[in-house]
Order: sequence, then structure tokens, then C-alpha cells
Amino acid sequence: MKSLKVLLAATLIIPCTVIAQVPVATFEGDELKIPSLVLGDQNYKNIVIKYLGGMDFDVTQIQETTDPIIHSSSKFESGKLVVNALELGNETYANLLFDYVGGTSLKLGSFKGPVKELSFKQTDFLLVEPKEWKTTEKSYDGNSKSMINKRSQLQVSDQPLMDVDQDGRKDLLIAGAQWDDSIKGNVDEVVPIRWMRNTGNGFEPGDSAIFPISSARYNYFNMDVADFNNDGFDDFFGPDQGNDNEPFLGGKNLLLLSNSDGSYEDKSNNNPNFDYLGFTHGSGIGDINNDGYIDIVTSDTCANRNISGTRILVNNGKGGFTQANIKNTDAYDSPATSSKFCPGWQVELMDLNNDGYDELIMGSNATFLKEDRIYWNDKTGEFDFSKYTSLPKFITFDGYELNDTLATLETDLNYDGLVDIVLSKSERYLGKGLQFLINNGDKSFTDETDFYSPWSRIATNVTSYGGGIPYQIKEIDINNDGLLDIKLNYDKEENWEDGIWKIYSHFWIKQRDGSYEELSTEILNQKGWFWLIDYDEDGDIDIINRSSRFQPRSGEESYLSDQIFEWRILENESL
Repeated sequence: MKSLKVLLAATLIIPCTVIAQVPVATFEGDELKIPSLVLGDQNYKNIVIKYLGGMDFDVTQIQETTDPIIHSSSKFESGKLVVNALELGNETYANLLFDYVGGTSLKLGSFKGPVKELSFKQTDFLLVEPKEWKTTEKSYDGNSKSMINKRSQLQVSDQPLMDVDQDGRKDLLIAGAQWDDSIKGNVDEVVPIRWMRNTGNGFEPGDSAIFPISSARYNYFNMDVADFNNDGFDDFFGPDQGNDNEPFLGGKNLLLLSNSDGSYEDKSNNNPNFDYLGFTHGSGIGDINNDGYIDIVTSDTCANRNISGTRILVNNGKGGFTQANIKNTDAYDSPATSSKFCPGWQVELMDLNNDGYDELIMGSNATFLKEDRIYWNDKTGEFDFSKYTSLPKFITFDGYELNDTLATLETDLNYDGLVDIVLSKSERYLGKGLQFLINNGDKSFTDETDFYSPWSRIATNVTSYGGGIPYQIKEIDINNDGLLDIKLNYDKEENWEDGIWKIYSHFWIKQRDGSYEELSTEILNQKGWFWLIDYDEDGDIDIINRSSRFQPRSGEESYLSDQIFEWRILENESL
């Protein structure tokens, strides 16, 4: 505390440049300037707080606004003003907490910083995944000792955090498909959900019996954790696309709701909204009727020709769902599928016009629908598939179109209060790119990829397998500078490129001008899958890493080694 007090007094004459679109507080002269503030349902902007000396401040200017604030630089709750980040001279401070002391007066209570350069260190925690999980099974020819079969649990989905045991700490879910190297494909068998329990002092394998036996599934591509039944505890929804091999028969989607005794109930069992064999590749959650309850949208592609289409499931507030009506689905028919209703690979719910009702975003599909679409919500509880906006196509630097959308992200890229869209693009898993679309506020969008993306349109070779294709995109402030960075999840996070073994960057760091830069793999060179959590509760986001390594068997060559999965904690040192 003393260091910031001295620094405040010592830097009153240091000029500070403010970039208007970046929501970071600044200190210049004797004024603390805050771009935006959320107070309950009210939004404010251009707040000026005068420094009175010591830890005392006085609000001298504040402007109420009806404009929505997507990424607020501060918020006021429970009698305290919280400022996410403060630029002071050449240093940044994070999580400044001001106590309200009456009238227009505030007193600085606590802060974190100065923020250091982003780096990670491995803690002493290291855990080998339990053998009884059988995440790796190998068999060998007894004579030649050559490997006949190699099977391992692969994580191809996002990894949600979930307070499974309801102790207030977020635990780690493990849900993936069983892979067989001999056939280069998935095994035709369901896999139970496993989890790692957060003890507060490391992790330990959780008791998977907490989930019903009926909850085992083939292959999750997306998962969501939310309080669907409004009991204050985490629930789980996971769409199952089924065995990812011909004839693509599909799988049953899973809805697990929490009980007051800490157990979970499979509410999808014998429920026609979930208990059907669809190739459910895309899903999202949101609120289509502005009632405060979490609704679900799913996309069943025409991989299974018998069942295809989009389902919008409306929540009654207790985890019970009914299907919303979708009109004019013939507007979506495709000649390539004999007039079958074939949605794209990915769907999402986003409020793009700030009216409280989420729109339906349908990602493109290179086989059935070669454009991304927005179906606008008319507040009736129904969607009309004849009324939509077509989004700009993604064209590579050498003229190729990437027509598969594998992930979507809603964000406010330019801080104008409108929700912009980021799309992960590929073409039948060849080529890759992230597309950045700016919301113009009139139901149109402008492609600004060349400004925002460090890849731009270069890493888009559509003649070879696109290693490092982002399958999920998330936002999080990983370096505590007050700006939301992008976290990329991959199916395969490494690849042999140009004669070297390349590890792909998992984070794109938001810059002061709004663009992004890839985080160097020298700073974070771990492979595997990442769960993001403030494990040590010091105010920054740490990484729980599940990575694999090869351990030679006794007396055998290294290529006959056992692949085992290890868990480690990578501590964020930015604070």
C-alpha cells in the first residue's frame, strides 16, 4: 500500500496518454480518470476522481449513459468501487478497491501490482493420472514387440470448470473420446465423465460415481456448465455427436442437474429433447426470451441424414425445457442433401442489438451451407429462418474461401458498446484463420481481420492439414492489464512445420490499440490441455495443465513406451 501512495504523490506531473477505446483507468495530474462504470443496472462513463492526498479521493465528474458497457473498466457493488486496471506512469496496477465513505468521497483500500511481465512457473504439484482410469491402453506383438494397438483418451472439447462437490472451489472436468491409432479414429464405445477435485492444495482424482452411469457418452465437441435449475449449484450440458466414424449414427445429448444432497440426476434420460441419436456438433447457451433463465441451442448436422436441424430449448427456470418454434425451415434447405434441413457445425446465442433477446448465430459448413448467418430475434419466442443476415466470407491471402466455422466468440472489439463476433475458420480441417467482424449497429458487419489478427490471412494453407486450428475461443485477462485476451483451445496443439516441431500459442494478448499479438511459446511452452483458474487466489489466472510424456518401459526401446498423462500447476507470476 505504501508504495502506491508514494507513487501517486511522485507522479502528479507525469503526462499520461489515454487511448479512448481502451477501458483502462489512468492517473494524470491530480485526477484519476475512469472510462466506464457499472452500478447495478445503471451505466456511467467519463468518471473523474480528484486525488486529495493520502488514500482519499473525491468524485468530481460522472456522466450517466444509456449505452451498454460490454467490458467495463470498473464496477460499484456492496459499497466498494472496483477498478480493474490503472495506468500510472509506466506501470500498471490491478484490482484497485475503493471504499465508499459517504457523499462523493472514496478511500483506497487495497490494490495489486505493479503488474509484472507475464511469466509462468511450475509449482511443486505434479500428479500422474490414475491407471484405473485406463486413459491409455496398448497391446504389443509378443514376438516382434511391435505395437499392435494404441488407445488414449483424447481431449477434443473445451474444458469447463465445475464445482462438482459443491464446496465453493471449481473442479476440472475431463470428457473426451476414446481414440484408436490403428484405425486413426474413435472407438465405438461410450466414455464416463471424470474429474479432478480441487482440494485447495493441489488436485486429486474425484469420485466419478457422483455422476450417473447413464451419463457416459461418445464424443463431446462442446460443453457448458451453468445453473440451469436455479438452485445455486453448477449443472452440466454436453452435446454428444456420437462415434465420429461412418455411418455417423450420432449420440444422445446429456443434461445433468444438481440435487441438494450433492448428487446429480440425468434429466436427459427418456427426454425427447435430449435422448435422440443426432450428430450434435454445435451448441450454445443464452436467453432467447429475456426471462433470466438459461436456454440451450443445438445443431444436428446432416452427417446423420435421418436427424438434422436446429433445436432451441427454452428453460422454465427449473431445468425443464420445451422446444421453441422455428418457422420457414425450408429457407435453409440444401439441394446437396435432398432438401434435408442441414445447419452448420456451430451455433451460438448472442444479443447483437442490445435489446435483451439473444440472436441465433449459425456457423457455416463447407458441405451444406457456405456462409455464416444471423437469425434475428423478434421477441416472440420463435425464429424465422427466412429472415437472416449473411456475414462476410473469410477469404485467404491467396484467394481460398474457408467455409467451416468451428468456434464463435462474442466480444466488444472496439469498445463501442456493440457486440462484435470472432469466428474460427477452416475448410474441411484444411487451413485455419480467425475472422474478426465489427458490428455496425445496423444489422451489418465489417470484416476487420487484417487489423485485429496476428495471423491475418497468412496461416491458411488449404492444401494440407491445418494443425493448430482453434476449436474453441474464450476471453480472459491473463496478464492483468485490464484488457481481455483471447485463449485458443486446439484439438492438436503441435505440428511438424517447415522442418521443426512447432508448439502453437495458446494466448493472443490484447494490445493498447485493440489488436492482438501471439504470446510467445518461450513464455508458455507447455503442450496438452489447459484449465484456467486463480488457483492460489492472488488475483491472476493460473493454468492447470494436463500434458503427456513418454516414459520408456524397463528393457524396451523408447518407442514402446507408455504414454501417461500428468497434471501440473503453472503459476501466473504477473502479480
